[in-house]
Amino acid sequence: MIQYIIKRILYFIPTLVIISLAIFFLSKSTPGDPLGDFIQLQESTNFGSENQKEKEYCNKYRVLNLDKPSFYFSLRPLPLDDEIREVCNYNKRQWFKTMSLNYGDYNKVKRYNQQLEDLIIRIQSIPDTISGKNKIARILNKLAFNTNPKRINLELIEVSKDINSIYSFDSLNIGISALRASFEELNINQNSLRKWMPGFHWYGLDCQYHLWVSKLIILDFGVSLKDGQKVFNNIWQAFKWTGLMVLMSFILTLFVGIPLGVFLASVNNSKKDKIISMVLYLLYAIPIFWLATLFVVFFTTNEYGSWTNLFPSILPLNFSRDDTFFVKFLASFKFLILPVICIALHSIAYIARLTRSSIIDQMELLYVRTARSKGISSRRIIWKHSFRNAMIPILSLLIAAIPASIAGSLVIEVIFNIPGMGRLMYESVYANDWPVLYGVVMLIGVFTVFIYLIGDIFYRVINPKITYSK
Repeated sequence: MIQYIIKRILYFIPTLVIISLAIFFLSKSTPGDPLGDFIQLQESTNFGSENQKEKEYCNKYRVLNLDKPSFYFSLRPLPLDDEIREVCNYNKRQWFKTMSLNYGDYNKVKRYNQQLEDLIIRIQSIPDTISGKNKIARILNKLAFNTNPKRINLELIEVSKDINSIYSFDSLNIGISALRASFEELNINQNSLRKWMPGFHWYGLDCQYHLWVSKLIILDFGVSLKDGQKVFNNIWQAFKWTGLMVLMSFILTLFVGIPLGVFLASVNNSKKDKIISMVLYLLYAIPIFWLATLFVVFFTTNEYGSWTNLFPSILPLNFSRDDTFFVKFLASFKFLILPVICIALHSIAYIARLTRSSIIDQMELLYVRTARSKGISSRRIIWKHSFRNAMIPILSLLIAAIPASIAGSLVIEVIFNIPGMGRLMYESVYANDWPVLYGVVMLIGVFTVFIYLIGDIFYRVINPKITYSK
């Protein structure tokens, strides 16, 4: 048994690695600037100027290791140089990527960008009293993020005419000539096959994924982009609510679903069996979000009469910061009754049906006939003999119901305003708080793997004949 547990734990390692890879690459494929919302959140209190904001952004960019390669190796087009990652400005970084892919040569794109920045600095250094300065500066700033070849060419022609007609500064004429020469050099190799050729690059352990996984092992999920708090602290506070709801719904499922299934097996093919089975099918068929909405409408308001207002309304999140979780639980227990029932009903319906089928199958075996021939009552046969053997498939479903309840709690927690992991995931998606979202998904994956290991151990407890030696 111990040997089997160790072997299963070792088998779980590749599973968790696959989960972490999926989460990591999903985080890399999300659109937009990963740091934009975080910097914007702190801008009003921490930043005094635009330069200070940009400096803080670059510092955070490097602290989060975003300037390092994503994975141990990469297979990417040859024009995409490693230096592009070191550009902390998101829009400029995207511009370098697009231009390098369009023209097939990063070094020439870099030279063109350097000529453009030099010209912008020269324009800024001339007096504001010079007519047309603002127009030229505006065109050059547009060029700094323009990737369309035709638009670039037209804007270069326009800015050249303005400089030649308005200014007599030789440095500006030299600058615009150098910029146009750099752009023409870019166009020479625009149709080159080099930009379509892939290149293999090995980076070793100094990459984002390795550093991220290393922190995951010590439960360091980073910092929330929404409030700047540690991700693990946010998840832990939310897990208390979700774990409590899942535990309560599991106990309700266990003590209602299984006895109900045993009762249905004992009255098989009777009128009671058919009516209750039809109700169970109906409960299982109703989507959980619709069932939760119906519960809120019918049982928490006076919309259809005061006699239907049996439960309190949606949980108000007005707790004090100094309140402990136990105090919050006692104050909100009555608000959790309805969502727990809502989560448990689906599981009860299926568990009861499976228990009924499993016991009926056991009742048709020879050992049951032998027990009946000895005069043992049907009730004793079911609970003492058939039930233990029928628990194997039931246990499988009960184990699977725990992570399924966590997944189903997302809708329930949003509808009933419960600050659990489901609501945390919803708010993280809405606020683009990806560190929290992926931390929640990773922990759910680890929790699911652990629950299935516990289920395997219980199989042996229920039926000692089960062997794990092979």
